[in-house]
Amino acid sequence: MPDLSERIGCALLNPEGMLWLPNLTEELVSSGWQDLNQKCGLSPYNYSTDRVIACNIDAPCNRIALLSMLPNNQDENKTIKIDILSEGSAKQYEDADIRFYTEEEIRGSSVLSCVNDALKIMDRVPTLAATVVALASSLHLIKAKNDDYDVSFSEPDIPFSIFVSIPQENNSINTLRVAEAILHEAMHLQLTLIEKFVPLVTKTQQKIFSPWREEFRTIQGVLHALYVFRVIDKFLECLLSIQNHPVEKLEYIQQRRDEIEEQVNKIRSLQGHSELTMIGACFVQKLIQN
Repeated sequence: MPDLSERIGCALLNPEGMLWLPNLTEELVSSGWQDLNQKCGLSPYNYSTDRVIACNIDAPCNRIALLSMLPNNQDENKTIKIDILSEGSAKQYEDADIRFYTEEEIRGSSVLSCVNDALKIMDRVPTLAATVVALASSLHLIKAKNDDYDVSFSEPDIPFSIFVSIPQENNSINTLRVAEAILHEAMHLQLTLIEKFVPLVTKTQQKIFSPWREEFRTIQGVLHALYVFRVIDKFLECLLSIQNHPVEKLEYIQQRRDEIEEQVNKIRSLQGHSELTMIGACFVQKLIQN
């Protein structure tokens, strides 16, 4: 059997393959856990964001819920954990004006039900749900300034954690927004794992304009955005094909797909960029033309 790097390269260039690489996620995630275990002694069973930050298995782990996208799943390793950061870890995000829900706020509101409903939406695309739950071990809930403001992020050095804002009102559009944000950050983690085996960009400092951030970003940053938004677009396309939706949801999904297509059209200059590796250039062309 070809080695993992070769199989990843083939999957990235396969015009018929699913962009989230469901047949390779398990191996990619396993490699990530091996690296983290060697570095900090962490595994899926003792993982927490605080423990990664401290690189210490005795650091805090304040877990308040386990949520699963997979029906009747009893394996804690196949759940997304809702964790509360320690005060010290949370402080490092204050300069970016990031505030997290407290345990009391979570338990006294509908934010957990909003997350759970968002996971159920993703479960309608089973291969995608399995990929997300494998990648996103720990989820931290951000309290945005208002319900119309979305913010999410992940960090390569915290390989199985995602940070997502959750609206306080749980309705069908908000759950779609949360589903998109969770998927968005999980795919960033996925592409980071992919790049350990198959480099897509050379390490230089040229920048191009990103329509998603509305600022100039590195080629790697724009490629990451292109990838995650193409996956989101395919997810929304799948939702349209597998069930009927109320008019409000249909309009929202089509609006998001139109927005993504418009944004992708603004970065067509990324094709053939000198900082892309050969596989990177072919992958970009596939994503743009997809």
